Amino acid sequence: MGQKVGLLCREIEPKFKHTRPDTYGQPEILNDFFIEKGRTPSAYRTSGSSVRPGDADMPYPRICSHRGFVTIAPENTMPAFGSAIALGAEEIELDIWPSRDGKLVVCHDDTVDRVSNGYGKITSMDWDEIKALDAGSWFSEEFTGLQFPTFDDVLKKFSRQVIVNLHIKSVGNTDEYNHYVFKNIVSTIYRYDMQDHVYIAGEEDVLKTA
Repeated sequence: MGQKVGLLCREIEPKFKHTRPDTYGQPEILNDFFIEKGRTPSAYRTSGSSVRPGDADMPYPRICSHRGFVTIAPENTMPAFGSAIALGAEEIELDIWPSRDGKLVVCHDDTVDRVSNGYGKITSMDWDEIKALDAGSWFSEEFTGLQFPTFDDVLKKFSRQVIVNLHIKSVGNTDEYNHYVFKNIVSTIYRYDMQDHVYIAGEEDVLKTA
């Protein structure tokens, strides 16, 4: 219309309102499929005041909530991390182990014994076994049924809202950390745009591999 007031009339076919060409000259596809193909994770994340500066820009001293807010929620769980972040902690610390089938499990100990109703070493258990455990009732009845989180769960929920002190726990006495598992850790960090908000801690094998 330019700068003039006017009326534009256009006939539409309602059954096609949810489709668009799959790029120029291509057949029509559903809008949600088109959007998903070009999805940019950062465009679907929190923005503005809820995004904190990255590790390089966040000044010291700063509050690091070790395993989350552990006086009100079970350590290394989503409620513990969420509580700490909601109350203003600039940083959280968490520990990860790979399960037998490669899932990155958030837990301090090498076994689930102390913080769940189960028994066994995390590296000797499949994720289906671990996620079926109760990781909350040992702390208090109100957390009964709480699951162990994965590294993926934490970053998906809190991407760029907090700095993560990532303690990668050494598996066995080796010169270098398992490269396949480490690549999985790094790809998870990048998948959630957290490369500026995560720093790695660990024993010599972890740091050497990093």
